[in-house]
Amino acid sequence: VIALDYTYQGAWFNMGTNNLRQNKMSQAIYNYNNEMKTHSSAQTMVQIGKAYSDLGKLDSALLSYEKAIQINNNFAPGYMRLSHLKKDAGEINEAINHAKTGLELEPKNIDYKYFMGSLLLLNGQPKLSIPYFDQVVNDKPWHYWAHHNLGQALFRVGKKTQSEFYINKAKELQKGIQEVENWRNLANMNPDQFMLWINLGNSLNNMARTKEAKDAFLVALSIKPMNVAVQNNIANLSLMLGDTLDAIIRYQTILSLDSTIIDVWQNLGVVYASSGKLNEARNSWERALKYEPNNNTIIEYLNTINK
Repeated sequence: VIALDYTYQGAWFNMGTNNLRQNKMSQAIYNYNNEMKTHSSAQTMVQIGKAYSDLGKLDSALLSYEKAIQINNNFAPGYMRLSHLKKDAGEINEAINHAKTGLELEPKNIDYKYFMGSLLLLNGQPKLSIPYFDQVVNDKPWHYWAHHNLGQALFRVGKKTQSEFYINKAKELQKGIQEVENWRNLANMNPDQFMLWINLGNSLNNMARTKEAKDAFLVALSIKPMNVAVQNNIANLSLMLGDTLDAIIRYQTILSLDSTIIDVWQNLGVVYASSGKLNEARNSWERALKYEPNNNTIIEYLNTINK
């Protein structure tokens, strides 16, 4: 693309990002600066700052993040990167101020909430940190450090029973994290081994890491495309992730391979019903009853929509 059009938007940026991933920081900075010549953006300046930071050139990183904010004072990552830099320099109050601004711009960003909680705890403000950690553990029940830090914060404010609960939970999560990493390493070293990806998916699912579990099962499915059980797992996870269309497509795929699986007809009916497609739901549950006429759960479902 560069050879065809030197000023093509995003071309230099993508090259810089590839350099960043390959740990070629100087080349990344060169490419990002070329992007800035024709398409100046806060995002590109933040990337330049990250590259300088990885090179240990913290003054240049600081200037880059500040310039990113000058270009767009509503770009939350600029403030958060600046906050991280200030934290590493031991300037915790400044770090808190920048993180606060970033969080105000992206109030739903769970990673920002965790970082803010960590800064407050580090600054000797455990009471203020607790609401942030609370939100993180509710949103990411597998987050080891959020549980650990919440336990520490609660202990410091005298809530020892609650503290003990979260500290123990963190210890349990640590075991789960180790299990996940063991399966992930094995799967990456043996990418054609179906059961390794299944085990990784199950471990991730046990920790409520739904999106990652689905990704692992998708790899397993690519190895054995006709495996109904894996397809069903993916459909169920899609449903949990709110992707009803993908769930429906996958349930239908399963039934095209084996139309006698009652649970799949039942689940397909539930998805249709929740989407307001009552006729489709009724048809799905009636198909299920052909194979198990006395299934009380499905009979109750039908009675509900037939009222």
